[in-house]
Amino acid sequence: MNKFLYLLLAAALLTACSSTTLNGSWKDPDYRGQIRKVYIVGVAKQEINRRIFEDSFGRELSALGVTGIASYRDLPADELERKEAIVAQLQRNGADAILMARMIDIRTEQVTNPGHVSGSYFAPAPYYRDWDSFYERRFDAVYQPATVSEFQVATIEANLYDADTGKLIWSAQMKTVIDRAIDKLFSDLCRIVSKDLQKQGLL
Repeated sequence: MNKFLYLLLAAALLTACSSTTLNGSWKDPDYRGQIRKVYIVGVAKQEINRRIFEDSFGRELSALGVTGIASYRDLPADELERKEAIVAQLQRNGADAILMARMIDIRTEQVTNPGHVSGSYFAPAPYYRDWDSFYERRFDAVYQPATVSEFQVATIEANLYDADTGKLIWSAQMKTVIDRAIDKLFSDLCRIVSKDLQKQGLL
């Protein structure tokens, strides 16, 4: 296999990993409600990431005719641990449900591209009639060393709760490769979540 084919293989492997996938989702089979207004809570260490996620999800819901309310607008980060504060904002906004999302795992994975030898000369052993023929061509072959590419994979959990009862009505896990700007990553993530909610008949 020549150098060009190796590069194509490496690119294909990386491209295959550069996506967000839904690992699985669950819906309460007894829930019959139709959600029209969602209070969005992104749990993140950095406030900017929380805001980007909540705004991204709000836009995806809006495209489906559902109102998404970003919690950062009326719920400070230090209030997220207080259930009473969240309930108060749910009632004030008249939300049907609350969606909470967080990263539960992050790991580093690798793609290894093996080294290989390329050159302008190649023939079976009889080609080298004597040792000086081999010696004359000792520099014709070029060795391409093996390369290792690393990328981070995050596992995201999203849960949807009924605003009135507080019960879990939908849950999902996604896997996403952190290989692009955070706003684009969140946009892909929110699109997958919204599509699954719609597929499950919740939106």
